[in-house]
Parts: sequence; structure tokens; C-alpha cells
Amino acid sequence: MTNSDPCPICSDTSRDQSSLCVVENSRDLATIEGTKQFSGRYFVLGGLIDTLDNVGPDSLPFKKLEKLVEEKKVKEVIAALSFTIEGETTAMYIARLLKGKAKVSRLARGLPSGSNLEYADDLTLLNALKYRNEM
Repeated sequence: MTNSDPCPICSDTSRDQSSLCVVENSRDLATIEGTKQFSGRYFVLGGLIDTLDNVGPDSLPFKKLEKLVEEKKVKEVIAALSFTIEGETTAMYIARLLKGKAKVSRLARGLPSGSNLEYADDLTLLNALKYRNEM
């Protein structure tokens, strides 16, 4: 996204330094940043844990993530990763890695706005029911 280190987002002192959003790639960062709803900082993993492709935790910068959380006193880490087996595995690894160091949360899952129930798959409906909100 940028040639500067730190990037303009990370060097912006008006952003919430205690909140960190972990994404798979810069495209996901741009998507979340485009919503203008997140005012913290980002950490780009550059991939997901994928045992079928021999991508284990040692292949990704988890030590750097852990060090950043500790040094910057990050209070919340948001795992903004795909709802695939690889994304879920990576999110669970992050939660275990940072247990006791920061609150780790996950993006909500369920039915997208404007969708019809009859076209939703079973897993999407299951998640929509499981993570429902009180009105």
C-alpha cells in the first residue's frame, strides 16, 4: 500500500492506538478502511494458516504481531479474516497467542443485508441464528 514505514495510517496520531485490526492482505485493509468505521491501526498478515499448502504459524509474522501488541499496549485485536477454514484457524491461533495480552474479537457473521433467506446456505443461517442480536 505504501513505501513509507510506518505507513500513513500507523503514523496518524489521531487514530486509536489501542485497537488493532488484523487482516490477511492490503486489499482487505482497503475494504475495511473504505467503510470509515474503524479508527484504529492495522496489521497485515500476508496470508493465512493453511496446512494443505504447508503454511504454518512459523510462515506468518505472528511473533511481530505479539511484540507489537505488547509494546504498543494494544487493548483489542480484531481478527478481520475470511470465514473459511483457513481464516477460522488463523483467528483461533491469534486468540490463543494473545490470550491474557489483549482482548481478541472477530467480525460478526450471518446474513448479508438485502438477502433472501431462501438463498442462504446452511452455515450462513446457522451463524445468523447463533450470533443474532436483541432488538
